[in-house]
Amino acid sequence: MHPLLPPLGAVLPELVLALAAIVLLLVGAIRGERSANLVTGLAIAVLAAVFILVLLKPAVPVVAFNGALVIDPFSRFMKALALLGATVSLIMSVDWLNREQQNKFEYAVLVLIATLGMMMLVSAGDLIALYLGLELMSLSLYVIAAINRDSVRSTEAGLKYFVLGALSSGMLLYGASLIYGFAGSTKFDDIAVAVQAGAGTGVLFSMARDGQMEMQARLSEFDLARLSVGSSAEVIPVGSERTFSGEIWQLSPTIDQNSREGIARIALPYDKALRPGGFASAKLRSGTVTAPLLPESAILSDEKGSFVYVVGSDDKVERRAVKTGEVNARGIAVIEGLSGKERIVLRAGGFLNAGDKVQPVVAK
Repeated sequence: MHPLLPPLGAVLPELVLALAAIVLLLVGAIRGERSANLVTGLAIAVLAAVFILVLLKPAVPVVAFNGALVIDPFSRFMKALALLGATVSLIMSVDWLNREQQNKFEYAVLVLIATLGMMMLVSAGDLIALYLGLELMSLSLYVIAAINRDSVRSTEAGLKYFVLGALSSGMLLYGASLIYGFAGSTKFDDIAVAVQAGAGTGVLFSMARDGQMEMQARLSEFDLARLSVGSSAEVIPVGSERTFSGEIWQLSPTIDQNSREGIARIALPYDKALRPGGFASAKLRSGTVTAPLLPESAILSDEKGSFVYVVGSDDKVERRAVKTGEVNARGIAVIEGLSGKERIVLRAGGFLNAGDKVQPVVAK
């Protein structure tokens, strides 16, 4: 289970960069334009210090904020490249800014914030963190593009960049919402599992096909494992006695770590009695299985797996490997290994060894 709050060291470079950007912004706001060279120099020093922090961090992968950020060797490498590029950019821009009389303290602060967004972007472990890092970087770069307010070209560049970025952000969010609808999660790991589980099935848009509606049924991990795509379902909306027939079109590939529940998605034909956002109960049929039912005491297990002792015609017991299925109050279903015609040792099998002779007594 991923920790919700990470150790401070996991996000220390990002924290230092964010706090430095706030402090330098306050310094510039208090001292005015004359602080431009001071803020730029301090910003370069901060970038160099954060670069060293990133390099000194241990190479052990860390997952923070419940999977939102992933710090591993690859992200450390990309962060180092981003910090190095930002440092070189600031150093190279000092002479040009002075020559063009555009030396403003906001420029260095915006570069720090954009770099912080890049660092979040490369460490993102889910779609939300990815979007936040991208927007943090992009919004700063919009302002940098239009920082020369007296230049028509600069203003035009900032406006065009903003319009293009806003359109791209909308498309990104739309795509993320489709992915969330398909995978049931925004985390990259869960999305990868969902893609593998549903690869080639073509079920991404089937919830909207022919005006169908969908019900999401939350089931325990055990119950979910007994179902399969295509299983029939009977849905009864709250406050109604009508029953609607549907079928499961997708089973959640992941289990909630807290509730230990998964989601079965039931496709239903459109009916005005089915209101979006409403609640309902569902009866799901997982099919029928004909299998011997044994008491729990008859099923033994060791490092080789589950087994029972079968009594032969000479009253000697032999070990028989079995595979168990459903467990209920009456016993345990044996789905593999027995035909149902064998004589089984029901009690005290733990005191026997293969080949021992017993005196069978038929259970009543």
